[in-house]
Amino acid sequence: MPHAKLTPSQYSLFAANRPSLDVLSGTVIPFVIDGHNFEANVSVSNKVEDFLLGSDWLEQQGAQWDFAHRTVTLGDKCITVNRRH
Repeated sequence: MPHAKLTPSQYSLFAANRPSLDVLSGTVIPFVIDGHNFEANVSVSNKVEDFLLGSDWLEQQGAQWDFAHRTVTLGDKCITVNRRH
């Protein structure tokens, strides 16, 4: 996100599979999942290249994951989960 407005941050995040991640800054970004528009407050770290949605964002969206039907519902939007091979 080369044009994102970044806000300096001075805290760390903790992930289950890594030591703490120093947060360099934060910003709000828009993104699209399966044709549906969303936005999220995100933290930026030089230790992570992937885009990760946290449990707090999923909770705010009222996320429900139906493993049997391979769908995730975010608010009123039902999204089909594709299998990765």
